[in-house]
Amino acid sequence: MNTSTLSGRTPGPGLAPPPDRALTPRAAGWRPEPTKPPPVPDLGTLETRRYEINRAAHALPGPLHVVLYALIGPDRVANADLASARGYAEAQHLVVVGPPLVDTLDSVDARTG
Repeated sequence: MNTSTLSGRTPGPGLAPPPDRALTPRAAGWRPEPTKPPPVPDLGTLETRRYEINRAAHALPGPLHVVLYALIGPDRVANADLASARGYAEAQHLVVVGPPLVDTLDSVDARTG
């Protein structure tokens, strides 16, 4: 008779018994590596990524779809920047999709660039 290790009950008809969830023991003295943040890509890598994304977007059939984006400082609102981006998209016959995205720089980022 197979019983569940979690509930101690027998699985119902047609159900497979739960898998063995025992972990293999760690080697003595072994510690997991601490997680590190991913490396920040250099500007050339970012430029290459943007180029590839744009190339793939232009290759799709139909009109180009865009998302409005604004990067603002700590004491600004995004309305004017988003309106400008929307006007450009309309002038270029681009289809605006999704909600606008807004990133706000904190005061340190705004001072240091």
